[in-house]
Amino acid sequence: MSKLICSIFKFRSRFSSYLDRIDTTGRIKELIGFVLFGLLYFAFCYLYTLSLYRYDETLDQLSLKNKKQAWALYEEYNSGISK
Repeated sequence: MSKLICSIFKFRSRFSSYLDRIDTTGRIKELIGFVLFGLLYFAFCYLYTLSLYRYDETLDQLSLKNKKQAWALYEEYNSGISK
């Protein structure tokens, strides 16, 4: 695992020095940072709302179950009245 992290840092430093040579103003780094931030923000928002969606889905299933139980009780009540 540490080899992987070290190789990632080496690649990052080499890529950064390459970008420094071809782009002296740093606009490409700024653009890459902006895009990476946007991707991370999107991933965070997606992961955050995923649990909320599952919670809503669970509530919908429980609500459907309660509606079916209430309808069954209503039909049972109506059949008792009509006898």
